[in-house]
Amino acid sequence: MTAGVPALWISSFEETRVLPEIKKIVQTRQASLYVWTTTRGVVDTDGRCTIPPDVGIEGAVQSMVDSTSAFVLVLLDPHEHFKPATKRKIRDAIQQFKSNCHLIVISPKDDAVPFELSRTFMPIDYELPDLTLMVPLTEALCEQASIKLRPDSAIKAVAESALGLTEFEARNA
Repeated sequence: MTAGVPALWISSFEETRVLPEIKKIVQTRQASLYVWTTTRGVVDTDGRCTIPPDVGIEGAVQSMVDSTSAFVLVLLDPHEHFKPATKRKIRDAIQQFKSNCHLIVISPKDDAVPFELSRTFMPIDYELPDLTLMVPLTEALCEQASIKLRPDSAIKAVAESALGLTEFEARNA
């Protein structure tokens, strides 16, 4: 977004890690953040529904095109809605976006960018947590469970064993 790319495709199972990072960037740009899901429609950062789910993905994208303010629209798991007309609508919308408007798709790692959109979106592979996240997470989980792991090498060993898991999976392992 800071490089002026209007559309990003983030491959990740970890919406709970990705969305706060996007929110931080959006706040520094003084733009509005909206998130679309099949079940909730478009919601703002306060969780208020701004566009109901029955409008669908095409209506949500069109509403953003009609907006006069800076925004970022995040689409969560939109693959099932990618009919030919939807893909065309997204391509048209991105061409109309001003420099202060962006579209971001967050999709599970197995879902590739549809061919028709592959030159429109910049793909980003959001990596799984590394030790900088897993060590503090391991410490916090051990503290919550009243487990004392000492020395620090034991905590690091447990954290290393969780590498390759999402944060959610590590919390529930």
